[in-house]
Amino acid sequence: MSENKTLFIATVGIGTNQEDDITKPLIKSISEANPSYLLLFATNHSKDNAQKILNELKRTSDNSCVHIISNKDHLQDIFKEMNDKITELLKQGYDRKSTIVDFTTGTKPMSAALCLVAIKHNCGHLRYISVKRGKDRKVINGSETSFTFEPVGIFTSFAIDTAINFIKKYRFDSALELLEGINKGLLTDEEKALVENLRYLIRAYNYWDKFDHIKFSTNYDKVKFNHPDLQQFKIKDKTKAHVNTIGEKLKDKQISDLAIADLVNNAKRRYEEGKYDDAVARLYRTVEMLAQWRLKTEYNQDSANITLDDLPQKTREWIIKSCKDGKIQIGLQACYQLLADLEHPLGKEFESDEKLKGLLRTRNDSILAHGIKPIEKSTCEELIQVIINYCKKYIPDFNKLLCELEFPWQCKQNPSQPY
Repeated sequence: MSENKTLFIATVGIGTNQEDDITKPLIKSISEANPSYLLLFATNHSKDNAQKILNELKRTSDNSCVHIISNKDHLQDIFKEMNDKITELLKQGYDRKSTIVDFTTGTKPMSAALCLVAIKHNCGHLRYISVKRGKDRKVINGSETSFTFEPVGIFTSFAIDTAINFIKKYRFDSALELLEGINKGLLTDEEKALVENLRYLIRAYNYWDKFDHIKFSTNYDKVKFNHPDLQQFKIKDKTKAHVNTIGEKLKDKQISDLAIADLVNNAKRRYEEGKYDDAVARLYRTVEMLAQWRLKTEYNQDSANITLDDLPQKTREWIIKSCKDGKIQIGLQACYQLLADLEHPLGKEFESDEKLKGLLRTRNDSILAHGIKPIEKSTCEELIQVIINYCKKYIPDFNKLLCELEFPWQCKQNPSQPY
């Protein structure tokens, strides 16, 4: 369809005074627009006026239509009727941006419904006609004034609200894309500042959610929290310090208790999104990191480069087999075996914990690891709880760390988590 295929939509009423001819201003407005197609919404009481407009404009069934609203006073029913009809027309290739929607006449529910449908379909122009009346309350001929406005400001407000909701659902890329499409020229100074700060905020949390903690801080520090809509995303100074510490330590290839708590929270967010395979992959890594952290902090052993000094003879016999390129590198199971050989309670508990081992095997069978099975929600829930219990035993104040490293809205919007 060609781009110049234009559409004019209007409600048609009966007028407030018997002497008033409400068709004149509409006829003038439609004539000036000269649309490719004219759609009029009328009632059984106003259908004669609608037909009069078609006759005056010499419109035919090929380029116009009168749709009779079945219930003129019920907003929801009117909205559905109008929405169905307009959706049907727009599918035929009429240009939304050039579509004019006139809601001057008709019942209040009809006018309200048409405005709502127009906004939903991103129609380009909303219009109403104002008239002047004399002392006798009759319309003064020629006094009609047409007011047309583009509802882009409404769309902009919706876009900002939607972007904020996307942030709360961890859909950072979608939120940023939505804000990037906003025309800054249509914003107030306050809205411009809000959008600019939201962009920094979205980028910050997106980096944090992807484990780039240093870039989080770089963007977060640019946010000015002087708008009430931004306050819900503000973190405490202690949380900010924790994130900085995680970033600096990971930069130096150091695992910390903070990084473990942060990874558990990340897994919880994936669980909230229903991404159970992603959550379990993170939980598997959490189990591995917990063992690596204990080996490093208590025995100064790096799982990527184990030293044989001070290791028991029985350990040397099996661990030497993990030597590759001159380094002894061990994975999750071997880390826990080494802890058990060193008589550490974490290693011993893991060694006898068939439940945890079974849950970890579901990860190995998942499509994101070595198998083809999707992870069930219940399995993910159980693994989260088991791993949190482990971390609480072997990491001091772990619950406190979890709280301090949550996104500020994370626990508030999900107070009834299963873990």
